[in-house]
Amino acid sequence: MITYTIKELEPILKRKSKTIKRYIKKGLLPSSRVNGRYYVTDNDIKIFLEENKYT
Repeated sequence: MITYTIKELEPILKRKSKTIKRYIKKGLLPSSRVNGRYYVTDNDIKIFLEENKYT
């Protein structure tokens, strides 16, 4: 399992970090918070992309 930070997700999702944080806070993108940083798994990214048709 690979995890990504919000900054690492910007080029993958083609969205700015502010938008990605909004997705997380709305519950659209599952994440874990460790020491104040959000981490998203590769599996969660795949599910997010399929459900939101951003592929």
